[in-house]
Amino acid sequence: MRENLNIRNGVLIGAHDELYLAQGNHSPVDYFLGNVTVARDSIDSFWDNFDFRSKFCSDLGAIFSHVVFPDKHVIESDNFPLGRVSGLFECYKEKRRSSKVIYPASSLRESDERVFHRDDTHMNIQGVKIVLLEIVRSILPDLTEKEVWNCLNPVVKLKSCVGDLSSKIGAGSREIEVFTPPKGTRVLSNGVKGGIMELLIFI
Repeated sequence: MRENLNIRNGVLIGAHDELYLAQGNHSPVDYFLGNVTVARDSIDSFWDNFDFRSKFCSDLGAIFSHVVFPDKHVIESDNFPLGRVSGLFECYKEKRRSSKVIYPASSLRESDERVFHRDDTHMNIQGVKIVLLEIVRSILPDLTEKEVWNCLNPVVKLKSCVGDLSSKIGAGSREIEVFTPPKGTRVLSNGVKGGIMELLIFI
């Protein structure tokens, strides 16, 4: 069935020119087709890292939450050639669940607006708003949506951008809305780039 899909340079082109990641580190399309499965070592490693970080924060008296961002294929499914599919994280949830894990798939699906860029694997500003709301409410559940946005008070600006998927097939740039970082924010890093071992601390 893979041969019937329109895939160019690792990008799957769906209906209305919606772009989806076809290859990459976890080969999502092969997973959705049933050609590959999630390795047990990967699932065990995820939960081991989760437990380590949870304990680390607990020992410091800090609140800990872990956000898992759903794949675009799972949320923007109307134009996806394979229809509605379950995300890879469902395999991780089969082993165990935790209230400290935020997986905002339902909230993103329920949005009346698009939550992903058409030419990118990343969420647009509407999707970011939904996830931010869930993160804050996981820590301060009694806050209303209005109170959350009064606290965050994000500043929006336009930024020229080339989608990470459109760049693979030679498309040009366009302007998107993004949140500007809060003034005075410092970012500390453990120096590891990518993967589950990367750690960023915002002060």
